[in-house]
Amino acid sequence: EVALTGKAYHYETYFAPMDKYFSISVVKPGENQFATVTADITEHKKAEENLKKSQAYIKDIIDSMPSIIVGVDDDMNITQWNKKAIEYSGIDIEKAIGADLHDIDFFLKENIELIREGMDKKKIKNIVKKISEKKEGNLVFDITIYPLESNGNSGAVIRIDDITEQSRMQTIIMQTEKMMSVGGLAAGMAHEINNPLSGIIQSVQNSFRRIDPQKEKNIKISEEIGVDIEKVYEFLQKRNIIEFLNGIKDSGERAAEIVANMLEFSRGGSERLEPIDVNSIIEKSIDIASKDYDLKKKYDFKYIDIEKQFEDDLQKCMGNKQQFEQVIFNILKNSAHAMASSNTKEPLIKITTRKDDDNVLIMINDNGPGMDEETKNRVFDPFFTTKEVGEGTGLGLSVSYFIITDKHNGKIWLESNLGSGTTFFISLPFIKE
Repeated sequence: EVALTGKAYHYETYFAPMDKYFSISVVKPGENQFATVTADITEHKKAEENLKKSQAYIKDIIDSMPSIIVGVDDDMNITQWNKKAIEYSGIDIEKAIGADLHDIDFFLKENIELIREGMDKKKIKNIVKKISEKKEGNLVFDITIYPLESNGNSGAVIRIDDITEQSRMQTIIMQTEKMMSVGGLAAGMAHEINNPLSGIIQSVQNSFRRIDPQKEKNIKISEEIGVDIEKVYEFLQKRNIIEFLNGIKDSGERAAEIVANMLEFSRGGSERLEPIDVNSIIEKSIDIASKDYDLKKKYDFKYIDIEKQFEDDLQKCMGNKQQFEQVIFNILKNSAHAMASSNTKEPLIKITTRKDDDNVLIMINDNGPGMDEETKNRVFDPFFTTKEVGEGTGLGLSVSYFIITDKHNGKIWLESNLGSGTTFFISLPFIKE
């Protein structure tokens, strides 16, 4: 074909018997003639393959890094774009490589001036940047800019680390410290409230004693001043004053009970395990929950029916009373919030205890919205929450899981389907006789 047309032809081939690569050029030196020039390019080919392997190896290292890695040249054209960059930006490597950073829809373009400053001054720059995502919420990134100069070419390598969880942990720690301070303040206030409460209750009790028409001292004083104490008592009854006094007494006692319960619950308790009566602790937790309400009016236990089916004469388990109360309270609160958020009609929580071989099995069932598979798989993960920002830390159920499995040598799991409610199961071993 070359001899006839005169059009030169070039190709490369591998010759297996010699294990060599050859470059072959075919030309037309004269009429109806062709000539070949063959060159052994084996070393060149192997060097080329080694270079490709090295480049692929370096790319694999960069792609396996948990950080976003972006490289730019002096003109802000992208030279490096790893898998994490693709994952976070949604921009394929084919579209990114060679593109101007100004034209890429990625939050880095807002920091081009800082990148340029680092490149010009040959200084490492670092910033922490918070961006808002509709699905993920606020994401926090640590951005480090490394100026690069090699073979006369300048640019920068930018490493971006997602520190959202670390930032969230710091926030949780700060919030926990704040809550500890608030808890101490609340405990102090509760003690202060107890004093006037005691005075109110004692005064009402004294009032009842001093209007009792059967008491000898009351009869004596009424006769001294010429008053019929029976008529006085009848007047107080008909004017509902006795009823008012009873109302003051009942409200005072209820307030005192609330303060006592919350004080006991907030003390936290020691790590010491002792024989515990599961049914009585659940009763106490229900009592605490019944007085709990959300400040944002998202739920109120007064509007939730709670059914109890407790097996009598259950053996005791080894446990920590305060910690176990916390677990039950966390689950009840979680159910209440879920039902309130989904506007569940006739919200119901059903609590059952029964013997299961050498264990007590506790089942807490609600008729709320249920959970999808993803939520079920992550419900015990620290910081996982389906609540709005500011409504929960995502720690309640993970702490409950730790308390049951690590501290009480038990098990906790759940069953749920969308639209059919959720059931939490807790299994605790009985004390071995």
